[in-house]
Amino acid sequence: MSHLASTSRAPSPYSDDYGLQRPARSSFSPSPTLTTDYPPRHNPSVPSTLDLLPHQPHRAPDDATPPSDNAPRHVSTLARRIHGWSWQAFPIGMGTGAVYVTLSGLKNHSSALTTVETVFYFLNMILFVLNSTTLLIQALVYPRQAWRLVQDPVKGIFVPLIVLSFATIIIGTINYAVPSGQIEPGFIYALFWVYVTFAVLVCFPMLMIWFNKPHDLTTFTPAWAFLVFPLMLVGVVAFNVLRVMDPSNPRTLGVLFVGYFFQGLGFFVTIFYICIYMIRSVPPPSSHAMPLFGSTGFLDGHQANGAFVACGPPGFTALALINLGARAREM
Repeated sequence: MSHLASTSRAPSPYSDDYGLQRPARSSFSPSPTLTTDYPPRHNPSVPSTLDLLPHQPHRAPDDATPPSDNAPRHVSTLARRIHGWSWQAFPIGMGTGAVYVTLSGLKNHSSALTTVETVFYFLNMILFVLNSTTLLIQALVYPRQAWRLVQDPVKGIFVPLIVLSFATIIIGTINYAVPSGQIEPGFIYALFWVYVTFAVLVCFPMLMIWFNKPHDLTTFTPAWAFLVFPLMLVGVVAFNVLRVMDPSNPRTLGVLFVGYFFQGLGFFVTIFYICIYMIRSVPPPSSHAMPLFGSTGFLDGHQANGAFVACGPPGFTALALINLGARAREM
């Protein structure tokens, strides 16, 4: 009966019922005559662990004040906001810029509509300055956090959006500042080359950082193409710049060719992103089958918004080619 009682007990994680091999306990007890090689604790010739620590002043037991080194530091709300700011804030400015860029394409323009577009234009500039200044302060105060955001496989793809926000500001300046005579076409020509330089200096280092790290194709989204979007948008900025420049000016030829070149280069690279997206959207033969080239079916819930990014490269390329061709006929 004692044997049955012992076998009916639930297995204990500290028993041998889980297959653990435990050594038998030894009944050996050290003899009082045995000595060890360790020096006694009171030996002053051998330093103890406490002696290796930095000296701390003695505190009375009733002293409840913690030492200054361990005292909790108060972090202000502004510091928390700056530390938590990321490049994902720039799509807000891009959406604001898309409002007046879309409204500017309407043929029948009233004064009220122009006022609304101008309000969104200045709001876009405020958001651009706010995001850029905050990220600059973050890079100066928290450099490790800023570098971590650039290297992040998810948040790092939003770094080139600062260039796209700058592109919407250039287009807004062309639509509202040049017709009123506040900005000269020569300044717009200089802004075009500033944008091209800005796009190259941002996109190529980010592509090097991103492609030097492994990525799982089963988590692919078309939003990864943001790394190439600033180069592709050069053609869109180019035909807007050509609208305010004199067609007989020889400098327009350089703007036209550079717009064609970067528009084709950007679209060529984004084609591969779209192909990977289509392969990833193909569901596997069965739920137990190995995904072929990262094919998993439809995107996950938090990735579904990125599917609309796949519509951008073909649409922007068609828009740029049509308008660049129209400007080329005027030269």
